[in-house]
Amino acid sequence: MLNSKRNNRELCPICNENEGTIQISDSIVCENCMPAEFQNNPLYLSSRKIKFMLYDDPDYERVSGRTNRVPRTVPDAFRSKLIVSNEEYTISDEINTQIKTADHIDIAVSFIFSSGLNLIYDSLSNKQEESQTRILTTAYTGSTEMDALHSLFRLKNTSVKMELKADRRRFHSKSYIFHRSGGRGTLLMGSANLSKSALTTGIECMVRISESESPELYCGAVKNFNMLWKNPRFRPVSFYNRAEIEDALDAGKNGVGEC
Repeated sequence: MLNSKRNNRELCPICNENEGTIQISDSIVCENCMPAEFQNNPLYLSSRKIKFMLYDDPDYERVSGRTNRVPRTVPDAFRSKLIVSNEEYTISDEINTQIKTADHIDIAVSFIFSSGLNLIYDSLSNKQEESQTRILTTAYTGSTEMDALHSLFRLKNTSVKMELKADRRRFHSKSYIFHRSGGRGTLLMGSANLSKSALTTGIECMVRISESESPELYCGAVKNFNMLWKNPRFRPVSFYNRAEIEDALDAGKNGVGEC
């Protein structure tokens, strides 16, 4: 059952205290727990999404009882948005902005070039003492640069895994996940690898997905990254296996891979 009952009343599944009066997609919630901005379209909400919005967030102010909260306006940096580089604001600007407030960071990109990494390297370096960064990449086509990997290896609290033998299920992801407490995580997903052209002047498109607005999409991306991180096809790489990495990149350039 979705809801508890008290004196034949159906209780709100969010606070489990007040009577449910507003029908949402999977249950009936009370007025106090219903986010004000969704009151005209309640059927778009699930109880799970409301919990993401209402609980464990220092930027939400308590309005009644011990559990009921109403969200303030979500800052623009944490809202869902289409990100396209222009003269005033580039994809690299967006990534740097997101890095500064992230608790930890997960990046999955096919290709890493020094020209692109240099655009965000200072931000990553400034966060290395206080946050963990995980990076997934591939030797497919041999495009990822060894110098760029060396720069990543120098960062503290940064782990890199690499697909050294690319088969027909070639890794072609471009996602950047910025984890934060209180449901304020953000996900950037689209077409941009870590190259200067992709992050600045190229015709690229990235979508920022807000954890608070789209928890199912955000959590799906986190789950997918964690699944890939545990996949044995991605090997830990560092200064210590440089020769193996270089062989894999050379094989990638020559179109050699497992089939």
